[in-house]
Amino acid sequence: MWCCIYCGSQSDKQFPSEHVIPRSFGAFRNNLTLHCVCGTCNNFFSGQLEIHFARATGEGVVRYRHGMRESPAPGADSDRFIARISGPGPLLGLQVRLTVNASRDGLGFDWIPQVGFQDESTDIWHWFTEDRLQLEFLKGIRFGSKVCFAVPNRADWKRLRDKVLSLGFTLGTEQQFEEIAPQTKMDARIGWSFDEVIRRCVAKIAFNHLAYITGQERSFLQREDFDTIRQYICRGPAPDQVDPNVVFIRNTESQLGFSSPAPIGGGHLIVTAWDVLGRAIFSHVSIFGALSYEVMLCKNYAASTAADSWSF
Repeated sequence: MWCCIYCGSQSDKQFPSEHVIPRSFGAFRNNLTLHCVCGTCNNFFSGQLEIHFARATGEGVVRYRHGMRESPAPGADSDRFIARISGPGPLLGLQVRLTVNASRDGLGFDWIPQVGFQDESTDIWHWFTEDRLQLEFLKGIRFGSKVCFAVPNRADWKRLRDKVLSLGFTLGTEQQFEEIAPQTKMDARIGWSFDEVIRRCVAKIAFNHLAYITGQERSFLQREDFDTIRQYICRGPAPDQVDPNVVFIRNTESQLGFSSPAPIGGGHLIVTAWDVLGRAIFSHVSIFGALSYEVMLCKNYAASTAADSWSF
């Protein structure tokens, strides 16, 4: 009898393969696969968790550099992922869309229609995408400031210009970037939401790894000690609950700097171990060596007998 380590469903037939590390991040020697996750949970993880981790994160960009995806960034409608010019000059802070460069050997940049207002006291340009061209976001911008339009074509320039005028701004000195080809020599910094979806996906990878190194031992993996992490992966916190704080990012910010060409990054690393007191079980997860995550799989393992303990 096969029993799912997540939802507890049972089947007389072997469950399909569940990969410890999602297949979107590569194929591995000896496969690193499990057969203790039912098809329903497998499909849920793929469609609701892994897809976002594989596309709208720094790890997703590194996937592109390894040839594992066609585009280096999610679609234009993604609100989880932002790339901005990080090099000095008037374009500092300009939001861009990562693209494939002309020679297809690195990253390029496409303009997202934006308006920049120059701070006269510092000469710094403050950039606003079209959806943020509203008075509530433009507080602190002085009327009569120098204005710059970063646009891919004249139609975008006219539309944004009309919107700026409709807000009551007068255009003094006006600059314009128009019909500019995708850039290949700019530095960019990407940022993304280290939100519940990403944390749950990282937690799933860690719990899968625990299942793998313990030989998918049902009596161990289905202990109540793992109910918190199991429920968090499957359902997240309930609306009236706070996040259980079981997944942490070791880096200070969930963002990475990239230039073209950029370093590709290293391999994957997962380490699962007991703490020094032998009570808590934690996992260290790093995909491509891009960022490092810590996952608390069990804060206080309550083994009652030696038979209930586990060595790994």
